[in-house]
Amino acid sequence: MKLQKFDGGLSTRLEPHLINLDQSTVNINIDNAKGSLSPVKSKRSTGLAGSLYMKWYDKGNEWIQSGNRTDFVEFQGFMFTTDGTQPKKRRNGVTSNLGIAAPLAKPTVTHLSGANPITGVKVVLKTDVGGLDTFNHNYLLFNVKNGIKSRAYRLVESSLGSNEIKVIVTDSSLDTPAIAVSSGIPRTLYRSIEFNDFLGEIGDSVELYKYLGNEWMRIGTTVDASVAVVDSTENPNTVGFIPLDKSTISPFDGTYQYVYTYYNSLDGSESAPSPLSDELKLDSGQIQLDFVASTDSQVDKIKLYRVGGNVTIFTLVIELDAAIASYTDSVLDTDLLSETLTSENYNPAPTDLLYLTEAYAMLFGAVDDKLRFTPIGVPDAWPTEYFLQFGSDITGIGVVAAGLLVMTKGETYLVTGSGPFSLSPQPLSGDQGCISQESVQRVGRGMLIWASEDGLCISSGNDVKSITKSDIGDIRFSVKTSTVVGEVYYLHLTDNTTFVWDYRFKPVFKKLNLDVISLYKKEGVLYGTYDDIIYTMLSAATGTFLSMSYVSPNFVEGSYTELKYYMKFYFRTEGALEIKVLIDDAVVLTKALTTKNTHMIKVPQDSQSGYSCSIRVEGTGSVYEIEYEVSRRKNA
Repeated sequence: MKLQKFDGGLSTRLEPHLINLDQSTVNINIDNAKGSLSPVKSKRSTGLAGSLYMKWYDKGNEWIQSGNRTDFVEFQGFMFTTDGTQPKKRRNGVTSNLGIAAPLAKPTVTHLSGANPITGVKVVLKTDVGGLDTFNHNYLLFNVKNGIKSRAYRLVESSLGSNEIKVIVTDSSLDTPAIAVSSGIPRTLYRSIEFNDFLGEIGDSVELYKYLGNEWMRIGTTVDASVAVVDSTENPNTVGFIPLDKSTISPFDGTYQYVYTYYNSLDGSESAPSPLSDELKLDSGQIQLDFVASTDSQVDKIKLYRVGGNVTIFTLVIELDAAIASYTDSVLDTDLLSETLTSENYNPAPTDLLYLTEAYAMLFGAVDDKLRFTPIGVPDAWPTEYFLQFGSDITGIGVVAAGLLVMTKGETYLVTGSGPFSLSPQPLSGDQGCISQESVQRVGRGMLIWASEDGLCISSGNDVKSITKSDIGDIRFSVKTSTVVGEVYYLHLTDNTTFVWDYRFKPVFKKLNLDVISLYKKEGVLYGTYDDIIYTMLSAATGTFLSMSYVSPNFVEGSYTELKYYMKFYFRTEGALEIKVLIDDAVVLTKALTTKNTHMIKVPQDSQSGYSCSIRVEGTGSVYEIEYEVSRRKNA
């Protein structure tokens, strides 16, 4: 019998005489990629501090660490984490809560009273004084109180016939006025226009504005309704004319309400709105609003929205620094920003959220038996109505080519859809669930692997298949962490051993004792932690060899009932090894090998007979070939 390949991996379900010759019943710290029987390399310190739970953050170029069980997702340049107590996000060295809590207090609203609009005016055309020399002037009259202008009373001077010139009232728009067509009547008929006898309850003053040089300019004012204001100039550059300040005009004519949100301008996250303010019904003045500041350090802005008048949906009035506690609104409907309120249901992530996962440009997580999720592209928003209900608590979530796998302890579901309103779960065949989210990893093309109650399972969105049942049998793993590096799945267990599924060449199982407490991946390299230090693992370039352990199948030469004689064993080896030969499961020979050579080992004559033999190898060397001589004796 000659053995030259030892890459069949671990097989423990079948009796040792029934497994393949290249398999083994003990397979610890063996580098099966070589084909020979060779050990893996030991860990090498990076000198960096490490924790039990870690994830390499590509965008931030740093390890994100936690001493508590934590889920990590890198998405949109952020690192998102959940640990069952408070979901977090991190970017540019700053960590904050995932989502922003809405304001609890409604904005208080106070009417800053102003004057009511003027309802009429007497207009006198004068020919004896003044310097007007054209037709078709446009005017605005404002009633002013407490520095607040009423809505405008607008007049346009027009020539309506060959012998008639008069001023007519139009709308109160501040838009650039249309110029009426002149009748050609000479301006010498009059040289100025006088406005007096203002109707309505006059406030502190009346101000007259004229459209000059493509803007409204104040050309006169009076504090007495009986004192006229006169326009007698055509020159827009006249000293003393003052441009119109729109912010001092009352924009209000209707019933109004406000809400405000907390906002993080660095990443665009926004809270749900505050409760609605009290209604204010008014047609003059301005509105003062008072807010309650957020205690969340990520909030640097307050957004104020209003509805009412000609605005039928909540529209942004202004974005304020978070430290500002009050604001006086005097923004015209036409000057409101185009942004409308979209964060009506943008709640922060549930504090007990677990198993954070990204799919469909959405974040998913579990709260007991509910699958919670975000809108597309808005990871900070977790609407309470966005969930799918399952029959028992969710224990695992992962992404496959066909959608999202959601697992309970005893079942697996495929969730498909293109957005939060089209998600639909369907059970997959099989009776396999998940016992540990820490075991869930993507392997191959769109396939997921995880630990179930009796082994490792895989699925790409179709039937769930146990991959350990045929070789290992039923096995329940106690999982600490897992990762996938270079088409090798590492399942690190609570006893700090590692169960490995290597699917690079042909799928095989093996075990590793790497002397670490957890395993992780960074840029295609396997890392581990031990005594709060990060180590590179299995590095071919550096490090010493770990001691390997190997036990061969029971070799029966085609018959377990035929008595045989095992006389000589030949080993081609290199490095330090201890070889044990077993006949009928009893050790009959132990040999220490240290040199690179072909070694012949003879079994003592009184121990040569038996029905099977096996070989145990331990050490840091390599075995390239095993050959032994056997003679047969027929059964008596």
